[in-house]
Amino acid sequence: MPIPDRITVLNHLLKYLGDAREHNSEEVINYLAKQYGLSKNEKCKLENGKQPIFYKRVGWAKTTLKKQSLLESTKRGWFKITKSGLVQLVVKNKMENKEIKQVYGEGIALKNNIKESTHQASDPFFYDSDKAHFLDD
Repeated sequence: MPIPDRITVLNHLLKYLGDAREHNSEEVINYLAKQYGLSKNEKCKLENGKQPIFYKRVGWAKTTLKKQSLLESTKRGWFKITKSGLVQLVVKNKMENKEIKQVYGEGIALKNNIKESTHQASDPFFYDSDKAHFLDD
Protein backbone atom coordinates (compact mmCIF):
# COMPACT_ATOMS: atom_id res chain seq x y z
CA MET A 1 0.00 0.00 0.00
CA PRO A 2 1.35 3.46 -0.80
CA ILE A 3 2.22 5.87 1.97
CA PRO A 4 -0.90 8.01 2.65
CA ASP A 5 -0.91 11.76 2.04
CA ARG A 6 -0.53 14.27 4.87
CA ILE A 7 -4.24 15.08 5.19
CA THR A 8 -5.17 11.41 5.48
CA VAL A 9 -2.54 10.93 8.20
CA LEU A 10 -3.79 14.06 10.01
CA ASN A 11 -7.41 12.88 10.03
CA HIS A 12 -6.53 9.37 11.22
CA LEU A 13 -4.23 10.77 13.91
CA LEU A 14 -7.01 12.98 15.27
CA LYS A 15 -9.43 10.04 15.33
CA TYR A 16 -6.87 7.84 17.10
CA LEU A 17 -6.30 10.50 19.74
CA GLY A 18 -10.04 10.68 20.35
CA ASP A 19 -9.72 8.36 23.33
CA ALA A 20 -8.43 11.44 25.26
CA ARG A 21 -5.42 9.50 26.62
CA GLU A 22 -1.75 10.39 26.41
CA HIS A 23 0.17 8.90 23.51
CA ASN A 24 3.77 9.01 22.34
CA SER A 25 5.16 9.36 18.82
CA GLU A 26 6.44 5.80 18.51
CA GLU A 27 3.09 4.33 19.52
CA VAL A 28 1.21 6.56 17.07
CA ILE A 29 3.58 5.84 14.19
CA ASN A 30 3.34 2.08 14.74
CA TYR A 31 -0.47 2.20 15.06
CA LEU A 32 -0.95 4.29 11.91
CA ALA A 33 1.54 2.19 9.91
CA LYS A 34 -0.39 -0.93 10.89
CA GLN A 35 -3.71 0.70 9.94
CA TYR A 36 -2.35 1.59 6.50
CA GLY A 37 -0.78 -1.84 6.06
CA LEU A 38 2.70 -0.38 5.54
CA SER A 39 5.61 -2.77 5.46
CA LYS A 40 8.73 -1.98 7.48
CA ASN A 41 10.43 -0.87 4.25
CA GLU A 42 7.54 1.45 3.33
CA LYS A 43 7.42 2.85 6.87
CA CYS A 44 11.15 3.62 6.76
CA LYS A 45 11.38 4.73 3.10
CA LEU A 46 13.63 7.79 3.00
CA GLU A 47 12.93 11.07 1.29
CA ASN A 48 16.09 12.70 -0.03
CA GLY A 49 18.08 10.25 2.10
CA LYS A 50 17.35 12.10 5.36
CA GLN A 51 14.07 11.37 7.11
CA PRO A 52 11.50 8.61 6.49
CA ILE A 53 8.52 9.97 4.53
CA PHE A 54 5.94 8.38 6.83
CA TYR A 55 7.60 9.73 10.00
CA LYS A 56 7.74 13.17 8.41
CA ARG A 57 4.01 13.06 7.56
CA VAL A 58 3.06 11.99 11.09
CA GLY A 59 5.26 14.78 12.46
CA TRP A 60 3.62 17.28 10.13
CA ALA A 61 0.16 16.13 11.27
CA LYS A 62 1.13 16.51 14.95
CA THR A 63 2.55 19.99 14.37
CA THR A 64 -0.51 21.08 12.40
CA LEU A 65 -2.90 19.80 15.07
CA LYS A 66 -0.86 21.60 17.76
CA LYS A 67 -0.98 24.86 15.80
CA GLN A 68 -4.75 24.50 15.55
CA SER A 69 -4.94 23.86 19.34
CA LEU A 70 -6.39 20.39 18.73
CA LEU A 71 -3.41 18.63 20.28
CA GLU A 72 -1.24 19.48 23.28
CA SER A 73 2.06 18.25 24.62
CA THR A 74 1.78 16.74 28.09
CA LYS A 75 5.47 16.02 28.62
CA ARG A 76 8.48 15.44 26.43
CA GLY A 77 7.48 13.14 23.60
CA TRP A 78 3.89 12.71 24.86
CA PHE A 79 0.72 14.41 23.72
CA LYS A 80 -3.07 14.18 23.83
CA ILE A 81 -6.12 15.67 22.20
CA THR A 82 -7.47 18.95 23.60
CA LYS A 83 -11.09 19.84 24.33
CA SER A 84 -11.17 21.74 21.04
CA GLY A 85 -9.92 18.57 19.34
CA LEU A 86 -12.72 16.57 20.90
CA VAL A 87 -15.22 19.14 19.67
CA GLN A 88 -13.74 18.90 16.18
CA LEU A 89 -14.22 15.14 16.27
CA VAL A 90 -17.81 15.58 17.39
CA VAL A 91 -18.52 18.07 14.63
CA LYS A 92 -16.71 16.06 11.98
CA ASN A 93 -18.24 12.73 12.92
CA LYS A 94 -21.61 14.10 14.08
CA MET A 95 -21.52 11.87 17.13
CA GLU A 96 -24.71 11.44 19.06
CA ASN A 97 -24.85 13.07 22.50
CA LYS A 98 -25.42 9.60 24.02
CA GLU A 99 -22.17 8.31 22.47
CA ILE A 100 -20.24 11.32 23.76
CA LYS A 101 -21.48 10.65 27.32
CA GLN A 102 -20.31 7.05 27.11
CA VAL A 103 -16.86 7.96 25.85
CA TYR A 104 -16.06 11.30 27.51
CA GLY A 105 -18.51 11.76 30.38
CA GLU A 106 -21.47 13.98 31.13
CA GLY A 107 -19.65 17.34 31.24
CA ILE A 108 -18.43 17.31 27.66
CA ALA A 109 -21.66 15.79 26.38
CA LEU A 110 -23.67 18.69 27.77
CA LYS A 111 -21.31 21.30 26.32
CA ASN A 112 -21.27 19.54 22.95
CA ASN A 113 -24.97 19.61 22.26
CA ILE A 114 -23.90 21.43 19.13
CA LYS A 115 -26.08 24.04 17.53
CA GLU A 116 -24.24 26.40 15.21
CA SER A 117 -26.30 29.43 16.21
CA THR A 118 -25.51 29.06 19.93
CA HIS A 119 -21.69 28.97 19.73
CA GLN A 120 -19.93 31.90 21.36
CA ALA A 121 -16.24 32.71 21.15
CA SER A 122 -16.13 32.86 24.97
CA ASP A 123 -17.40 29.27 25.24
CA PRO A 124 -14.43 27.02 26.14
CA PHE A 125 -15.72 24.43 23.67
CA PHE A 126 -16.19 26.93 20.83
CA TYR A 127 -14.32 25.86 17.74
CA ASP A 128 -14.05 27.92 14.60
CA SER A 129 -14.35 25.30 11.89
CA ASP A 130 -13.18 27.83 9.28
CA LYS A 131 -9.70 27.60 10.81
CA ALA A 132 -9.63 23.82 10.36
CA HIS A 133 -10.81 23.51 6.78
CA PHE A 134 -8.00 21.03 6.21
CA LEU A 135 -9.88 18.46 8.33
CA ASP A 136 -12.84 18.30 5.96
CA ASP A 137 -12.98 15.27 3.71
